Amino acid sequence: MSRTQHIQTEILARVSGTRIVVIGDLMLDEYLLGNVDRISPEAPVPVLSVRERRRALGGAANVAHNLVGLGCAVQLLGVVGDDESGGWLRSELTARGVFRDGLLTSRHRPTTRKMRIVAQQQQIVRVDDELAVPLAEDEEHELLAALRTALDSAAAVIVSDYHKGAITPRVMQTLTEWCRARTDRIVTVDPSPRRIDLYRGCTAMTPNAKEAGQAVGEPIETEEDLLRVGRRLLDRTESQMVLITRGAAGMSLFWGRDVIHRPSVAREVFDVVGAGDTVIAVMTAVMAAGIDPISAIDLSNVAAGLVVGRFGTIAIDRSTLEAELCRNG
Repeated sequence: MSRTQHIQTEILARVSGTRIVVIGDLMLDEYLLGNVDRISPEAPVPVLSVRERRRALGGAANVAHNLVGLGCAVQLLGVVGDDESGGWLRSELTARGVFRDGLLTSRHRPTTRKMRIVAQQQQIVRVDDELAVPLAEDEEHELLAALRTALDSAAAVIVSDYHKGAITPRVMQTLTEWCRARTDRIVTVDPSPRRIDLYRGCTAMTPNAKEAGQAVGEPIETEEDLLRVGRRLLDRTESQMVLITRGAAGMSLFWGRDVIHRPSVAREVFDVVGAGDTVIAVMTAVMAAGIDPISAIDLSNVAAGLVVGRFGTIAIDRSTLEAELCRNG
C-alpha cells in the first residue's frame, strides 16, 4: 500500500462515529430483472420474463445507508407514505442501523417508488409512483421541529433534494442559518437544478455535469464550459465549494479560486444509479471528521468508482473501500 492509500485508510478510521443528519426525499428503488425474447401479440412491445425482483434504499435513504456503511452515526429525516413501501423503508432502515426518529408518515402522499424494468442488463423502462408536491403545512412544521432537535448534536447535514417536496424554503433557511452560526458546521447539498438559488450559503454542492449546466442555463460541452459553469455556480450560491461529478470524466472541485480535477478511477461504468448519493456521503463524512476537502473528494472518487461498476442502487461500506485502497496500492 502506498503512503497515499495508507493515509486514506487512516482517514476512514477517523470518520467512524461522526454524527451526520440526512434530510430529504426518500425513495424505494425496485428492480424487475429478466429476459426478453418475444414481442407481445397484443401490442408491439417486448415481453419481459421475470427472473428476479430486487428492492433497495433510494434517494436520501441511500445516502444514509452509505454513511452507516462508513461507520457514521446517522439520523434520517424525511417523509414516507402510509403504505407497504413506506413500511419496508422503515424496516430496512432500522435493520441497517439508521436512526429514524425524524421520519414522518404522511397521510397526503404515497412513498416515492421507482421501478426499473431491466432485460439482459439493459434498462428498458422506469415507472415512477410519486406525488411530487411540497409538504403539507402540518408536515413541514413537524419536520422542522425534528430537524432543529437533530441539529443540536450534528457535525454535518446532508440535503438530498430530488424535488419531491421534503426540502422547502423554510427547511433550507433553517439549515443555512445553522451553517453560518459556526464555521465548523457543514451543510452539503445534492441539488435539484431547478431550485439552485434555494441553497445559497451552504458549505458545498455536488451536482452532476448535466444538473450544473441546467442550473445556470448553459450546457457543459467543453472544458471551457465546465470552468465557466462551475465558477458561476460558486458565485451565484455563495457556497464555499462546488463539486461537479462528470461520470467517466471524473470530477471537478471548485473551491475559492482553485479548480481541482480528478479523473475517474472506475474500471468500468456499468450503472450510475446512486453514485451521487455515495459521493456526497463520503465527501461529507470526511469533511465532518475535520479533514480537508481534497482528501474528501479523493476518497469519494474511489467510492464512486466502486458503485458505478455494479448494477443497481448500491451503498459503499468501509471494509469494501479499504480493500479497494489496498488493491490499488
